[in-house]
Amino acid sequence: MIAMNSETQVDVSCCETPVRREDLTVHELDDEALIFDADSSDTHRLNTTACFIWRLCDGVHEVENITSEMTEAYDVSPEEAVQHVRRMLAEFREHRLLRVVPHGFSLGEHDSVY
Repeated sequence: MIAMNSETQVDVSCCETPVRREDLTVHELDDEALIFDADSSDTHRLNTTACFIWRLCDGVHEVENITSEMTEAYDVSPEEAVQHVRRMLAEFREHRLLRVVPHGFSLGEHDSVY
């Protein structure tokens, strides 16, 4: 299961825009999700918090926006939200579930940034 983990390496900039990989199979049930990556044959289970963050990895929300949304949706301070979001995005990147686009960079149809 992908969940908040205090040991996850955090290296996500607040000015990056995370984008879910379009080739993943995602099944949501209630506030959780199962993600299947056909390339690696891995299945990932997202808990409620991870699923909330995942939904906002839409190529529109920058890390800063996701953090603000989390602060509004959950009873956490902005500092806690920043830590949670960065940690979760680092896990998503580690499992190659998303692309992170640097601020001001536009992805073309065949571009790939992890």
